[in-house]
Amino acid sequence: MFGKTPAVLVFYIGVSSALLNPAVTFAPVFLGGMVGASDFSINSAVMILSLELIATALAFLPALWWVARISWQRVTAIALVLVTFGNFFSSFCETTSSLMLLRIFTGVFEGTLLIVYLLVLAQANKIERMFGGKLGIQMLTEVMGFVIFSYIISLWGMSVVYICLALITGLLVFGVRLIPNQIQQKIVVADDIRKIRFSGFICLLLLFFFAAGINTVWTYLERIGATNGLAIDAVGLILAAAVFVAIISSLLCSAIGVRFGRLTPLFFALFTGVLGCLFLLNGPSLSYFLIGVFMIAIARVVPLPYLFGCLAVLDRDKRLTIFSHVVLSLGMATGPWLIVLTTAKIDYDQILWIGVLLLSSTLLLAFKLTAVVAKLESAN
Repeated sequence: MFGKTPAVLVFYIGVSSALLNPAVTFAPVFLGGMVGASDFSINSAVMILSLELIATALAFLPALWWVARISWQRVTAIALVLVTFGNFFSSFCETTSSLMLLRIFTGVFEGTLLIVYLLVLAQANKIERMFGGKLGIQMLTEVMGFVIFSYIISLWGMSVVYICLALITGLLVFGVRLIPNQIQQKIVVADDIRKIRFSGFICLLLLFFFAAGINTVWTYLERIGATNGLAIDAVGLILAAAVFVAIISSLLCSAIGVRFGRLTPLFFALFTGVLGCLFLLNGPSLSYFLIGVFMIAIARVVPLPYLFGCLAVLDRDKRLTIFSHVVLSLGMATGPWLIVLTTAKIDYDQILWIGVLLLSSTLLLAFKLTAVVAKLESAN
């Protein structure tokens, strides 16, 4: 199922990816916890999460240097230790500015680890199947985190959540030996180098639109449900159930692979995401909220294995893989951040229409990208 990559490594990467990207993975819960339990304003909470994501993206700069020079195991070990310290000291921050600075510091090394994991996955055969398996494990970790962290926040607040993250990331150090040390070079033979470069740019642009659209909506789901008068407990259960939907979807991707090509699952998932946003625009209805959140959960995971499959075909020197990390991180941070900066009072309908626009743009670009990638594969 996972090619030549051991299943235990895929499991390790899946669990780690969820816990080392909390500003995305647990954004709805953390946003609610910062606003409700820690008395931050919603704008301050969104800014903290967005700046952590931007810091995660900046990790690509040193990665361009160390990727071919330093042992990936050593990079992983050092970054895990520093993330552990960052999480631990975050629990003692009492002001917005101090927490913001510490999450920026932590985010840089979270990003370093996520880049290592992407590089490892990019070496695999049948990347769509392995990436789908990784996402399934990541989502399972996420749903457990939703339940556990929501309970912790309700009793003790965000400070204990950061202590728990510090303990867990400290334990991840014991799995560092699973990470390979050397790059397995993949040579892509093609007659039209310009076409590869242009298609690589299109793929990165597509990743940016996708990340910005889906994360803008995902970040505010808890607030959308709450402001529509839905019970907080019901919203939390729906979000947790949505992650199970995402788990099933990602495991289906792992099982199916490219049996139906890449465009068909991309079209299905992105169109489902657009419909999900439209369902959420229907106002304070529990049934519409349930259906809309489930659709967005599908759109959040299914496109990624196929987008990275396209990227693997185009990536000659692993620079596209590194840049994909920064593009995803910036995309995930840009949407929520711009909304905070440009609006005095957040309009949740506007957020959903932004999601519709960006996911639709992603869908249109996907037609061009998958056609070019299919030609390159047939030529090689």
